[in-house]
Amino acid sequence: MPKCQKIIRFSAIVLLFAWLPGWTAPPYGGTLTLSYITELNNLNPILSSDTTATNIGTLLFNGLIHLDERQDVVYDLAEKHEISEDRLTWTFYLKEGVTFHDGTELTSEDVLFTYNTIMDPENRSPYGSMRFLIDRLETDGPYIFRVILHEPYAPLYLHMNKDILPAHLLKGESLAGSHFNRHPIGTGPFVFASWDQDTVVLKANENYFEGRPFLDRIVLKRFPDRQSAWSALMQGEVDAVEDLNLDDFFVLEADARYRVYDYLSGFCYTLLFNHSDPLFSQPEMRKAVDMALDRADLIAKALQDWGVPTTGPFQPETWAYNMDVGQPYDPQRSIQLLESMGWKDRDGDLIREKEGEEL
Repeated sequence: MPKCQKIIRFSAIVLLFAWLPGWTAPPYGGTLTLSYITELNNLNPILSSDTTATNIGTLLFNGLIHLDERQDVVYDLAEKHEISEDRLTWTFYLKEGVTFHDGTELTSEDVLFTYNTIMDPENRSPYGSMRFLIDRLETDGPYIFRVILHEPYAPLYLHMNKDILPAHLLKGESLAGSHFNRHPIGTGPFVFASWDQDTVVLKANENYFEGRPFLDRIVLKRFPDRQSAWSALMQGEVDAVEDLNLDDFFVLEADARYRVYDYLSGFCYTLLFNHSDPLFSQPEMRKAVDMALDRADLIAKALQDWGVPTTGPFQPETWAYNMDVGQPYDPQRSIQLLESMGWKDRDGDLIREKEGEEL
């Protein structure tokens, strides 16, 4: 019985490339200063999975595809893809003329190198588990890359968004202590400029294949905690902060000097049943528990109404979400189901029993 939490954020990154009806393009130039809290260990996107490194990675690198807010496929370095009838072979056709920040053209060899590097156990990539899904990887010329699976696996899309590394710089090199980890070179809209203690500076990629970004620079400054980042925002040291305390969010929301944005994260609170337990192997018991939970009340009291109920593990407003599944909140029906299975409160202590066992 999941419910997706509505995470409060103030972020300008999502607006960097926004094209909206009636929107007038701003002039080129300017610096955007952002805060971050998580300590950075490296900027190699296949070695680090923390939020800050991932956010920076989206500005420095590209993947074959990415998924939009509806979880639909959007092409990035790939211009199209095909899946064989047996669902085992996925073929990606790369865009031609995409270059790394050093001017070298990206080819299928870079994609092959990246995924082989991710799947190599010695590199201890947080994404290395995909090696259990993949039988082999192939290239067919400079712009065709294939993934051959052991068996059909529909969520492979979730693995095809990994940032592509430059093989010509990293092949034959140990990643653990590589110079690349602190001086990354990708294909993304911004180019790495410097990393001085807790400040990372990125500059616009003049040759980005989708067009130069409007901003000249992005500066990311690290703070020890959310409150310090909040103070820096109020003093004008940074232009945006993410993941605010709710009270701080309300202060900004009431202040005309700031713009605030909130959106659903992919995080869900879930109650998972152990089906090997004889008690929960019964569908009627699982339904009874489901109908006894008042999701709206939980969200109001635990999250101050900053969340939405869901009917399954998929985020509302995505293509996979189905509002017609799941059980409605119905405590009376829950009681009926429990009693039909023999679970009754015989001694009035508000705990149901069956054959001497308490529920």
